Amino acid sequence: MAAIRTIEQYVEEILQQLTDADYDSLTSSCDTLEKMKFSSKLKHKLNYWRVMQCLGEIGSDRLVGFLIKVDKLSCKCHLKMNFTCLMRLFLESMCNIRVIKRFSEHQLKIVPVLYRGVRQSEDSNLTALCLEAILRLLYVGRTDSVEFFVKYGLMKDIFLEIRSKCASRVFSLHAINVLLTSSQLLLSVSVCGTENIRKQVARSSAYKLFREKVLRMLDSSSHKCSILQLHRNFLEINKVLSDEKVALEAFKNWDPKEKLNDLQEQDQVYIFCSSPSCRKIYGECGKFRYCGACRLARYCTEACQKEHWKKGHKDSCQRARTDIG
Repeated sequence: MAAIRTIEQYVEEILQQLTDADYDSLTSSCDTLEKMKFSSKLKHKLNYWRVMQCLGEIGSDRLVGFLIKVDKLSCKCHLKMNFTCLMRLFLESMCNIRVIKRFSEHQLKIVPVLYRGVRQSEDSNLTALCLEAILRLLYVGRTDSVEFFVKYGLMKDIFLEIRSKCASRVFSLHAINVLLTSSQLLLSVSVCGTENIRKQVARSSAYKLFREKVLRMLDSSSHKCSILQLHRNFLEINKVLSDEKVALEAFKNWDPKEKLNDLQEQDQVYIFCSSPSCRKIYGECGKFRYCGACRLARYCTEACQKEHWKKGHKDSCQRARTDIG
């Protein structure tokens, strides 16, 4: 029981570090979490995703506020490491469609922050994190989000990122993952955008670079699974751009949960019952139910939901429903 409470306490500790602007402790916490995520021991990986899920459930609005605050601070003080740490927390906590929708409610505040992260040149990891965060927001935002991101210059940013990865001619796994994210962004924009946006994609430098150069260059890479997925994405993009009926059908069948599940399978994400005394992994039991109030916490049974309400969710649920200042 103590170990389970530690997960929730640890999340509150991280949020408190952000509240206190204790960035040294935050960096230390992020380093610990990174070790947990890539540990060879399954229990450490499971605990990592328990922390991330809990962070999204009880701290989503606070994370948005901190993200904006640290972004402004990093511009003044060049504290890029703190911004990268927070962006990683922001992204990894997006393991729940409801959490992503919660973040998307603050889209007007988040998007400028994400684009500054994409367009900075000091940290390629930060760029990759911001691109993937944009991808997840696109998954749930549909057409209005696509238009919003395209207006901000998403196509140009994708092109610049693809071009920078092609310039080295040596494709690390990190570079291939960025290209994979870029292809998924192009696909999301093509499917969820309007006919006019699809025409923009077809004329874009990003699409042309993918078609004429990237796929040929990657054929010699040893990362076969990722390369295969890149080819699949590009085939889908081609189909959507070449036939408006196919595009409309693809939009009709677009399932944000399925898309997020695909990403989570790549990252080996685990989803749990939110009750601290249960924490069953999704897939080991029946379909999870959501808290009807905050729509963030989820449970395998009604008993787990009632128990968690009595043991603390009542307070965190109220906080989750309170907008950021």
